[in-house]
Amino acid sequence: MKTFSRGQQVIVLLIIFGMTLIYFNSINQPQSPHPTLPYNRLSEPATDHRPLTTANLSGAKLLTLNKKININTALASDLEAIRGIGPKTAEKIVEYRQNHGRFKRVEDIMKVNGIKEKGLEKIKISLTVE
Repeated sequence: MKTFSRGQQVIVLLIIFGMTLIYFNSINQPQSPHPTLPYNRLSEPATDHRPLTTANLSGAKLLTLNKKININTALASDLEAIRGIGPKTAEKIVEYRQNHGRFKRVEDIMKVNGIKEKGLEKIKISLTVE
């Protein structure tokens, strides 16, 4: 019976290890909802003709993508993703918007009770009124 040299044993082990990694990586990949289109991270079929829309993304995801949160459409949970806005302030912003209508400028958020100029300076980089 022939035995392998130390170098050959290492090579065989590396091949087995590599094949194991490839196998486990392949079974842990998310499946495409459409079998002929590749999977993308938004769980939608990847297409070349549809632009990425931020309308349905949470506030935290928008900030991760370096996008601004629209204070005229954001939910309180979206506003809470902004550093400097807590749950109570987020609720006040949504309530103010419901009672007084849309904000015309980001600076109009200072009309909400509890938001002062210093606070606005901290959060305005994350806000928009599109």
